[in-house]
Amino acid sequence: TVTGVQTCALPIYVAYNQGGVWASGRPTRLTAPVDGVYLVSASVAFEPNGSGVRYLGIALGGESDAPLFGTSQAAMTAESEPTQLFVSSTVRLSTGGSVVAVVEQGSGRSLTLLGTGQQTALSLQFLSP
Repeated sequence: TVTGVQTCALPIYVAYNQGGVWASGRPTRLTAPVDGVYLVSASVAFEPNGSGVRYLGIALGGESDAPLFGTSQAAMTAESEPTQLFVSSTVRLSTGGSVVAVVEQGSGRSLTLLGTGQQTALSLQFLSP
């Protein structure tokens, strides 16, 4: 559930965990196993609600109050349609460096993130040293 405060979103969809980037003890973070350049991507789907703005960002080091980059969108006007956001970029991480997805919404009430399939996810892919 997401309120008007920035919150680390759980990477609900774990397709694979190559290199141990995800750990059940730290389910909101993905951690770089080696130094390098990584592609980090996040997607989120908010339950239908026609009010407010939705935000998705990615923060380094697990600092939810300091997103590195992100995107926002006004809520869908139709109450029956979820609001979906996607953000992606390359980042340089040292071994042990981590990223989190940060979400916020301003509908005036708590909203649930939809987690079926790949609607709400966080990924970290090694590109080069």
